[in-house]
Amino acid sequence: MEYLVSLITPFHNVDLDIFSNGVKSVLNQTIGFEHIEWIIVVHNSDEQYLKGVCDMVGQYDNVKIEVLNNNVRTPSSPRNHGLTKATAPYVAFLDGDDSFTPECLDTALRHMKKTEADITWFRREFELETDTTIPITEIVLWDQTREEIIVDKDHWDDEKMFSGICGMVTSRIYNRKFLNANGIKFDESVPFGEDYLFNLEAYGHAEKICYLPQLIGYHYFINGGSLVQSQAKTPEVLLSYARGYKKIFDTGLKYGFYMNAIVLGLCCVIARFMIASDTLTLEDRIEIKKILEPYLEMMSPIKVSKLYSEKAVKERYDFPREVILHPEKFVDKDISWDSIVSSYAGSIQPLSPYQNLLRNILEVNQGSDMGKRYDFADILTMTGYQSKVPVMDYDVYYPLIRLQTNIGESGIFTSDKIDGYLFTSGTIGVPKLIPYTSRQFEYCIREFTHIVQNKMSFLMFESLPKLNRYNDNTYLNTVSGMILDLFFDNQRTLLKGSSTHFTASEELLFPGKVADMSYARILFALGERNVEQICSVYMGNNRSL
Repeated sequence: MEYLVSLITPFHNVDLDIFSNGVKSVLNQTIGFEHIEWIIVVHNSDEQYLKGVCDMVGQYDNVKIEVLNNNVRTPSSPRNHGLTKATAPYVAFLDGDDSFTPECLDTALRHMKKTEADITWFRREFELETDTTIPITEIVLWDQTREEIIVDKDHWDDEKMFSGICGMVTSRIYNRKFLNANGIKFDESVPFGEDYLFNLEAYGHAEKICYLPQLIGYHYFINGGSLVQSQAKTPEVLLSYARGYKKIFDTGLKYGFYMNAIVLGLCCVIARFMIASDTLTLEDRIEIKKILEPYLEMMSPIKVSKLYSEKAVKERYDFPREVILHPEKFVDKDISWDSIVSSYAGSIQPLSPYQNLLRNILEVNQGSDMGKRYDFADILTMTGYQSKVPVMDYDVYYPLIRLQTNIGESGIFTSDKIDGYLFTSGTIGVPKLIPYTSRQFEYCIREFTHIVQNKMSFLMFESLPKLNRYNDNTYLNTVSGMILDLFFDNQRTLLKGSSTHFTASEELLFPGKVADMSYARILFALGERNVEQICSVYMGNNRSL
C-alpha cells in the first residue's frame, strides 16, 4: 500500500480518553484510514501510556508506534523522529490531545495536489478544557468568501500570512520532498514557539502555498496544563524562551517577512510570564532585555484590523516594551540598579549606518510598484532585502523603463518623481538608462558644493544638452552633468553663485548641442591664472552618443 499522507503525532502522557477522540477522528477520515501512515512517537511517557496507545491502535498495520526517550521536553524531538520515519508524499501533524474533522485530510490533499503547493493551510476550531483556560483563536485577514487562495512568490501577502496565530504546524500539510530538499526540521533547542521557527523556514523556501479559508479541519483541545496556559516559569525557562525567540525573530528577518505581529505577540507572552514570576532576579530581567531589545526597537505598532482593536494595538506595543525594556520597575527596590547597569551599557548594538540607510530608502519607496511587489514595508534588515528582492539584470528593468519614457508612467521604481535618466558607460554592452531622483543626489550636491565653494575650479565635464524629452517630462544626462545641473539650480535659488567660480562659462558647461567641448574648456582654463583646482567626475564620453 502506498500511503497518501504521513501523519505524525507526538505523544507525552496524554489522557487516554482524550487521545481516543483523536484515534476516532483518524479512523473516520473520508480519505480512507488505510491511505494514512500514522506515526505515533511516544515521548518520555510512563509505561501505562505506551500500553494504552498500543491497545488502541497497535493492531493496525499502517500505524507505527515509536518510543523515544531523551532530555528534550518539547514536541520538536518526536516530530523530527516522525519525519525520519515518514514515507508518504505529504506530511501532517496531529497532537495527541487533538483531532481532525472527517473531511480534513481528503479536502486538503485534493487542493494540495491540484495546486502543486508546498504547503496547504486550513482552519482550527478550539475547545477549552475549563472556563478559565485562555482561548487561542485563529481569526484571519484572508478573504473567507473564497474556498481556495493561492500565494506564490509573486503574490506574497505578509500581513495576512503572518498576523494572528500563524505559527501552528497542526493546521497545515507539507510536501515531504519539499521539507527534505530544504533540510527543514524542528529546532530542538527552542523550548517555546518551535512551530513558528519551523513555519518561517518553510515559508522562506516555499514557492507556492495554498490557503483554504473555509475548511475547518482541526479540532484544538486547549489544555490548561500546556506550556502556553501555565503561568509558573522558572528564570532558566524564561531565559531559554528569550534565546529561542532570538532564533525565531532572526529567521523571519532573514527572509524579510512582516514580523511586527510575531515579535510583539511572542514578547507579550514572555512579558506576561515575567509579570507572574516572583523568582526572576534583576540580573535575569536585564539578560532578557539584552536579548529582546534589538527586536522590540525595530517594531512599529501593529495595524488596527479585525484581529486587533485600537486598544489591543496599543497594549501589544506598549505592554512588552514596558515589562521587558524596564526591568528595574519589576524587582525589589533594594537591589541596586546602578551596580548592574554599567555591565549592560553598550551591549545593544545599534543598526549600522548602512542598514539604517537601507531602511530609510525602503520606507520612502514602499508605495511604489516595486515596493509593493517585494513588500518593502516589511523588510527591516539587509539579509531580509537580499532574501526577498532577487538580483535582476537590465532585461527585467528595460520594459518598465520604457513604460515611463514612452507612456509617461510613474511610481514604478520609486515613490518620488523620476527626474531624469543617467546612461551607463556602455563598457558592458549597449549603454543603459538608469532612472534617478533628486533625492538620490542630495549627498553628492553637498559634497560638490563643499569642494568648489569659494574657489576657482576647472571642471573637466559638462551637462548634456536637453534636446530629447521623454514622455514623462524627463531628459537624459550623466552623473556629472546631473550634479552640475542641481548645483547651479541650488546656487540660483540660494543666491550663492558669487562664492563659486569656474574657468568655463555656463555656455560651455551647458552646451546647446552634443559636441566635444574639452578643447574650448582647456583654452579657458589656460587663460585663467587664478585656477585653484581641477575637478573631474566620472562621465560618459559625449562623442559616443
